[in-house]
Amino acid sequence: TTMPELAGIILAMEKVSPEYIRVKEVIESVEAFKVIVAYLNTAEQSAKKRFEEFFDLACGHGLVGVLLAYAFPQRMVRSFDWKRRKSFYAFASAFASMRASSETWSSASIDWDEAQRFEPSNRFENSKSSPDSDAFDDDDEQNVALDNIKFTRGDIDAAKTFVNSQSFVVALHGCNEANKSSVEMAIDAGAGWVVMPCCIKSNLYLPECTVTKLSDDAKYAFLCGVMAQKYTAQMSRCIDARITTRALLLCGGVKGY
Repeated sequence: TTMPELAGIILAMEKVSPEYIRVKEVIESVEAFKVIVAYLNTAEQSAKKRFEEFFDLACGHGLVGVLLAYAFPQRMVRSFDWKRRKSFYAFASAFASMRASSETWSSASIDWDEAQRFEPSNRFENSKSSPDSDAFDDDDEQNVALDNIKFTRGDIDAAKTFVNSQSFVVALHGCNEANKSSVEMAIDAGAGWVVMPCCIKSNLYLPECTVTKLSDDAKYAFLCGVMAQKYTAQMSRCIDARITTRALLLCGGVKGY
């Protein structure tokens, strides 16, 4: 996946909303996005169909959904989460500004001498940068700068009404029941899906099996394998484990893949 302007977007974010640029989260999201697009492209070619709408469930800061909205301007993205986060709107605004630019962007646009000047500071000394400050204090609807992405505050089960066979469901680092609900929602609707499990309760998938004396990494890989078998995953791929210890993505739901 080629998106050279991403560097410019991140630099712009660093200048106006640096509290939302967490290196691990940005790299993790971009690497997961690349896997999603790779699977999507192959799946659409194999199934000879086009997925018209993406669902980013338990979206958190929402960067992956924003990346999808930016990369596929003719398709709709619907993001769901219990918290309406300011970071989601900041990312959407940065990508919308890049989309609105009439110029072709390249790394030559960056003044690297200026960009590389680093002024160390503790971003968590004030309330603006504290982890909890990312959430809005009220439920008022917020305008999203990108016109093809919509945020819905609430349980991911609210997406069931909208998911159909033309949908593509994504759930990255959802915990426990969020993974199960997301995949089963997609399967029930005949939709494509990609999940990147985080916490996995063994009794959700192996209620009669005692899973014990496994290292954390071994247990995670084992339970991802159980999920892959249960839901007939069609592709499993791992991003660099130096980014996160929860690096596996499971993909499926495409007939003819």
